Amino acid sequence: MRALYHEDAIDDHGHYSRGPAKDSSTSCRRSRRQWKILHHNVTTVTSSWRDKAEGEVYILAFHKVREGERSYDMLIGGR
Repeated sequence: MRALYHEDAIDDHGHYSRGPAKDSSTSCRRSRRQWKILHHNVTTVTSSWRDKAEGEVYILAFHKVREGERSYDMLIGGR
């Protein structure tokens, strides 16, 4: 996953995580243990390549989360 980003890229997942993209793969692996099901949908994608590369991607994500004996569904929308 680290190979997808430039060395100075920022990965912004809102309240979940924001920081150097090279660190995001570590946090994903750590939190993956509590997820029973993941289903992500990429919807609208916009990109610009003028002065610098920029992009925006809209997503819908369904997670079934396990916390001990309890599990619950989580629906997330993001940009």
